Amino acid sequence: MTPVQQSILGLAANGVRAADLKQAVLLAHPPLDEVQYLAALLGLQEEDLLVGQELDGEWYYQTLDKNSPDYQPLEYSAEFAEKIIATSCEEFTEIDVDAYLAELLAKTTKANKGQ
Repeated sequence: MTPVQQSILGLAANGVRAADLKQAVLLAHPPLDEVQYLAALLGLQEEDLLVGQELDGEWYYQTLDKNSPDYQPLEYSAEFAEKIIATSCEEFTEIDVDAYLAELLAKTTKANKGQ
């Protein structure tokens, strides 16, 4: 387990807001970037050590204890994991790739005409 994952588990032991967790981990590990942080979160979730849930309109993380008699393994799909990560960052928005490429082409064409 990495030092970043250990920090996350320590901070989430009693439950923590996603925004507070992210801020504390990024402050404690200055060279850490967004992608590394999210990878650490996902890794802990895949190992059933961390769970996220919405409470009162905010996303929270809490550690899981596999030795607890109440422990039940969680099931995640790739789509659900993406939504968890997106919720931690900002609102999830699907992009129409064809429309995005057409817009990019139009902007590039316009920029080239201006030169």
